Amino acid sequence: MKKCSLILWITLVGWFSINASVAQNNVPVLEAKPQPPKPKVKQKVTKPLYRAGLHGGLLSGYGFSGAITLPFRLSIQGTFFLMKFSDNLFYSAGAEFQYHFSDPHTHNLYMLLGTGYYYNSTNSDNTLDNPLRLGLGFGYHYYLNKSWLFDLQLNITWFTGFGSSVLPLPQVGFFYVFE
Repeated sequence: MKKCSLILWITLVGWFSINASVAQNNVPVLEAKPQPPKPKVKQKVTKPLYRAGLHGGLLSGYGFSGAITLPFRLSIQGTFFLMKFSDNLFYSAGAEFQYHFSDPHTHNLYMLLGTGYYYNSTNSDNTLDNPLRLGLGFGYHYYLNKSWLFDLQLNITWFTGFGSSVLPLPQVGFFYVFE
């Protein structure tokens, strides 16, 4: 009886060990496969946008304005106006550098740095106490449709010169947009 139970016990142990090894060999082994490198995400490169229209404010001038928006969200805008009545001459000229926080082809918020020079004279001397202005602010382009936009800005404007002052002032513009 002891011999039979020993044989039975050896047979059972052998059978379980064989089944365990077969089961281990049938289990798929998870191996890490090398992954191909991920492509680098490129920033959206857009075509330059051009704007032409009217712009007005005490920072970067009143008058006819033109701008170019470069593919890397930077815009450069210039404004000029000249008017002469008999002995009175008035002109303003200004420039802005704008950085757009989102795609300039849609409604967008931007930060700006601007400057302007104003001249008003009856005898060839500028009668303005603070003709040079410097400023920093924020603006918003609101597209009325695909080709027209309304521009609204709020700037901190520094009137340099004698009796200089710093004021928060708005500026507005209306532009035709084309590529």
